[in-house]
Amino acid sequence: MSSPGQTVHTTLIIPAHNEEARLATTLHRYSVALRERCGPAFEIVVVANGCEDATADVARRMALKFPQIRVLEIDARIGKGGAILAGFDAAEAPDVAFVDAD
Repeated sequence: MSSPGQTVHTTLIIPAHNEEARLATTLHRYSVALRERCGPAFEIVVVANGCEDATADVARRMALKFPQIRVLEIDARIGKGGAILAGFDAAEAPDVAFVDAD
């Protein structure tokens, strides 16, 4: 999430189901790239849905390094489409995109 009072211009949604092994690298790369292009006015929303591994924990650890990362954890397995829709509902920015976790 952006700093208090900071307007978020871009939201990147990453639907994630059992992506523990590759998520940290993905989040690091997108966070660095977005920071270079947008400054702090972006957010990354990781939608961990129905995970049976530590996907959400990995995302929360990365959020300690990159405060623009938010984690939306959904216990049910709602699928990629459902996760994308949940991410759009949670997005704070007018410009929203999504990418796969890999």
